[in-house]
Amino acid sequence: MRLLGTLFILIFSYSCGVVERRSYSDVMEKEDTTMLRPGQEFKVAIGDSGEQYKSRQEIMDQTPGMTPEKEEFIEHQSLMSELRQMEGIQSQLQYEHYARYEDQLGSASEKIYFLRIEDFQEREDYLRLKGILPPDNSYQESSQYRTDSGALFYGMEKSKVMEILGQPRQVDYAGDPRYENERWGYATNDLGTTRYIYFENGRVDGWEHKDEY
Repeated sequence: MRLLGTLFILIFSYSCGVVERRSYSDVMEKEDTTMLRPGQEFKVAIGDSGEQYKSRQEIMDQTPGMTPEKEEFIEHQSLMSELRQMEGIQSQLQYEHYARYEDQLGSASEKIYFLRIEDFQEREDYLRLKGILPPDNSYQESSQYRTDSGALFYGMEKSKVMEILGQPRQVDYAGDPRYENERWGYATNDLGTTRYIYFENGRVDGWEHKDEY
């Protein structure tokens, strides 16, 4: 019996000696670290091409490097973000109306200005002012706008308008104020009527009278 116990101990000691001693890190280093392939190791969702996206370095390489270019890039991104936000809060009817003329509205600033107009009639008035819709009798069709204090012309600077009409009682901005896309509102002698002067890049781009009541 003692001999059998001694033999068992010898066999157990030998078997432990031939087993390779491996640490956790040794095992992990030998594991296959190949990335899983879309469409083979896992299913690809609808709309996913399975293509790898650009690396962060590739994106950074395409980012404008000069300071003026960076500023312009940031401004553009900010305008586009504001535009997407404005598009997202429109009602279904408002968005459908906007979508019909989106391509003709031009810059992101102009689109933002248009989307801020809540009333459909005012939106159509603006489209007429820009020449997107046919003009009606509410618009001045000549190249100048005569007032009691002087005449305004297309392309006139804001300072000249202020010399003629004075300080506006209301100023609305389309997008970033630095682009000087604005609408100035003036009271008129007619009760409940407002005179609007439109500017694009700081110069007169149109005018109209609007009954507020």
